[in-house]
Amino acid sequence: MQEVTIGLALIAGFLSFISPCVLPLIPAYIGYMGGRVTRSVAVQTSGTNVETQGSALASRMGLMLHSLVFVLGFTTVFVILGLVTTGIISSLGSVRFLITDIIGRVGGLLIILFGLHFMGIVPIVFRWLRKHDNILNSVALTIVIALVISLIIPWAFVEILIALPIIMAFLIWLFLGGAFTEPGKFWGQLMNGFERIFYTDTRKQMNANDAGGLSGSFVMGIVFAAGWTPCIGPIYGAILNTASLTGEVGSAVVSLTAYSLGLGIPFMLTALLLERAQGILRRLQRHMRIIEIISGSFLIFIGVLVASGQLQSLSTTLSTGSFSDLTYRIEECTIGFVQGEMGFEHLGSCYGGELEVIAINQGLHGIMAADSNPHQYLLHIDNEDLAEPLYLDVEVSRLDNMTPSVSLYDPSGDTVAQSDVLIQLEDDRYQILSAIPIEQTGLYRLVINNTKASNEASNDGNEDDRSKYQVRFVRSQEANPAGDAEQSSDGPLTDIATEGVSSIEALAQQSDAIEGLEIGNTAPDFTITTIDGEQTSLESLRGQTVLLNFWGTWCGPCRREMPDLQALYEQYADDGLTILAIAVNDTTEDILAFQEEFDLTFPLALDEDDVVNKLYNITSQPSTILIDPEGVIQFQSFGIVTQSQLVPVITSILAS
Repeated sequence: MQEVTIGLALIAGFLSFISPCVLPLIPAYIGYMGGRVTRSVAVQTSGTNVETQGSALASRMGLMLHSLVFVLGFTTVFVILGLVTTGIISSLGSVRFLITDIIGRVGGLLIILFGLHFMGIVPIVFRWLRKHDNILNSVALTIVIALVISLIIPWAFVEILIALPIIMAFLIWLFLGGAFTEPGKFWGQLMNGFERIFYTDTRKQMNANDAGGLSGSFVMGIVFAAGWTPCIGPIYGAILNTASLTGEVGSAVVSLTAYSLGLGIPFMLTALLLERAQGILRRLQRHMRIIEIISGSFLIFIGVLVASGQLQSLSTTLSTGSFSDLTYRIEECTIGFVQGEMGFEHLGSCYGGELEVIAINQGLHGIMAADSNPHQYLLHIDNEDLAEPLYLDVEVSRLDNMTPSVSLYDPSGDTVAQSDVLIQLEDDRYQILSAIPIEQTGLYRLVINNTKASNEASNDGNEDDRSKYQVRFVRSQEANPAGDAEQSSDGPLTDIATEGVSSIEALAQQSDAIEGLEIGNTAPDFTITTIDGEQTSLESLRGQTVLLNFWGTWCGPCRREMPDLQALYEQYADDGLTILAIAVNDTTEDILAFQEEFDLTFPLALDEDDVVNKLYNITSQPSTILIDPEGVIQFQSFGIVTQSQLVPVITSILAS
């Protein structure tokens, strides 16, 4: 991934607003800001003052200020949790999730309280208490409130060891504050403080959109940040991986802040749209009470979702699987357009998954359904690439139900080369274009199609009818502009049209992969004990396709990745796939809790002395290595991995 600049991080954050995992935040935010607008109009229309142009401007600026403070609260938690996610502060371990659980529960209760306030119930209760001094001055009121809150605190703070000191501090505060000796004075001051902090002093009939209550908006930003699982796109993933590899906390803070502020821009624009709704609400003045009840009820509903963890669960669901793929494409395609790696006319195909940006030496997997369009790849050639004569080969590998043909077009759209002849290079790797001269800068477009007759005839979309492959541009070893790639039939490179696919097996038997960490090397052996107490080694797993996953319970991307791995295990375990997930900087207790939370059925192990991680040179979590039944590394991913990346490789290995 390219270096992440502040501008790229800002753009990526802005794009994240339309990603699936942000959807749960939008109604929650609208519910909160809409409640403020509704309450503001209710306060204004209840008085006799006519709003002037100046007060309208102040109202608009006040709402924007609340929106900005909300985004700042959101950014504060997002940056902190992002740093924890990178592993820079991985020593906190699963404490990260305890913190978010506490913020979610406490924050959910706070949102419910906001909802009651926006409905007008809290002001009604306050007015009633102020009119009934006998109740407000009663010690019984203090005792009842103390008992209720003391029962709520253990649930809100999850762990009893955390809750007990808070209960004690709460009771001491009541005693020292005079709640038992002068209850009327104590609760009166508390109600006044609540009105100042959460809103503005409604007894003075001030504009509810002004600077009063900014702390409430900041707290709401914190609450919603704790209830959100960010989608891992290429930019956000690059920020986390770079920070984890280099340990540059300052750079990560700047990038994460830019990303979060970019995400906050649409929220602020939404606030402007809500402000324009004030005119409509004033015209509906007769129904203002009903509108207040509806907006407050909606906010209470959101509060229940946050407090129960359902909003967080929905956000997590929308950040995995096909939703994660969509998020990745939206960001990757738009960033590619901004950086000049694709044209505007390519965006539609890119968003639809039919076109991808590819770099020299980058292998990309593809899946082509029977009724799908040809896949396209854009290669951006700049002046640095042409500093010396450039000749490129196009290679394909891992062909499954696929007889490919390719066409390469130059930046002006003219055909550079075409071919459907495969030249075998080694086991399951073929050359289809050879020594193509690249003489100008710009976007080169590679179109790959499937000419297999059975696939063309099929149109039912079954799994068995889908074509799978990997494609790669590589620098040619031949300085031959003519691109003559003919090979002797008795040489190591054999024309597949002459020898057939059976030669793959013969070639595989003739060569033994050396041990190492690169794709094509034999994976280093190790022995480790799973959390179930069973000792296993990589050698003992020979004959199975092994997915090694390096992770931690403290790792946010790992948490989002695990449901996909479990789904893959359930789908392919009977066909010979096994998953061994190796945690580091963790405890057995945390891993067992994680296993129960996600219903994981594949083996989990703890690398207590960091032996296996060092053996495989793992510097960031999650990292994934896929090993075939012969013990050879076939795939690596240092960062979050998706099903769309793994499925083609797994099925290809299992099929062979």
